[in-house]
Amino acid sequence: MALALGRGAEETAPLGRAVIGGLVAATFATLTILPCAFSIVQERASSRSASLDADDPESRYSEQRREDREDSGRETQ
Repeated sequence: MALALGRGAEETAPLGRAVIGGLVAATFATLTILPCAFSIVQERASSRSASLDADDPESRYSEQRREDREDSGRETQ
């Protein structure tokens, strides 16, 4: 289609070239630009645990951390 082979193919060749160009551009963006943008966003992201498990000591919803905060609040009063 993009090579314009055959009768009347001159009319469809620009469409074929546009499709091929779009596929090349989308592939390039997917393999290079998007991973770069993702790494920049991840550098700015928080590194603390995203766990929602109350038994996970690193989670901000952890029972132990809640008790520690309550104890430190009592000490300051």
